[in-house]
Amino acid sequence: MKLVVAGYNIDEGGLDDGSEARLLKQLDQVAPLKPDLFGVEEAKRWNSGPKDDNDRLLNLVATRLGMSYRTLVPSNHHGCHLAMFVRKRTGLRVVREHHDHATPWWHAQGAVELFVDGWGPLWFLNVHLAPASPEIRLAEAEAFDLYSKRPAVIVGDFNAAPTGEAPRANSGVSQEKIRRKGDQRAASAIEGSGFVDLAKHFGDLTPTVGHRDGLYYRADRIYSNLPEEVWESYAVVEEDGEPLSDHRLVVARCNLAR
Repeated sequence: MKLVVAGYNIDEGGLDDGSEARLLKQLDQVAPLKPDLFGVEEAKRWNSGPKDDNDRLLNLVATRLGMSYRTLVPSNHHGCHLAMFVRKRTGLRVVREHHDHATPWWHAQGAVELFVDGWGPLWFLNVHLAPASPEIRLAEAEAFDLYSKRPAVIVGDFNAAPTGEAPRANSGVSQEKIRRKGDQRAASAIEGSGFVDLAKHFGDLTPTVGHRDGLYYRADRIYSNLPEEVWESYAVVEEDGEPLSDHRLVVARCNLAR
C-alpha cells in the first residue's frame, strides 16, 4: 500500500473577495500529486454560507481531487478551520473521527483513524498551532504524546521553526516576531514523542513561508512515527509564477509494504 500525504495552508480559504479563482488554481497544483491523505489549514469561510450550502466548498475540493472522504474541523479562533480528505479505496478505509477542540488547542486538532489492510490502524492528524504564543504551541505539541504509541502521520502549519533551524529574516521583520517564531520548544516536544520530521529525514530544509513577509522558515511540516524506511520522498511544491498562498504545499510518499 503506497500513500501520498500532503498538507497546505491555503491562506484565507483560498478565497479573495468571494472569488474562488485562487482556490481552483491551488487545487490544480494539488491534483497532479494524487494525495491519499490531504490536510488543509485556514479553510476560512468554508462553512459560512446558507445551511444547505455549508459543505459546498468541502465537496468541491473533494470532487476536484477525486477524494471520497472529507471532513471540516471547526476552529476555536478566527475561523481558521481544518479540512481533511482521504482517497478511500480497496485496502484503505476510514474507521472514525476523533477531533479535539479542547484546551490546549488554539484552533483544533483534526484526527481521523484509518485502517490499512496488511498494516493495521493508522492515524491521520492535521493541526494549525497557535500563531503568536510559544507557550500555547508547546502545550499543543506535548499533547502529541498521546499518539506516541499509535502509528500516525501529522500534517500542519506549526507556526514556528523546527529544531536546529533558526528563521532567516529580512530587515523589516521585528525582533519580537523573530523571537516567537524562532522558539523551537514545540518542535522539540514533538520529536521527543517519537515523531520524525520528514523534511529533515530527507535533507530538504526548503522554507515554506517567508516569500511574502520576509521571515523564512519551515512552518509547514509532515511528521510521522512510522518506521523511517517506509518513507520514499518528501518535497516542498513551489509555484512557477505568483504564489497562491503565504505558505507552500508539502508532500511526502510512503510504501507501507516495505
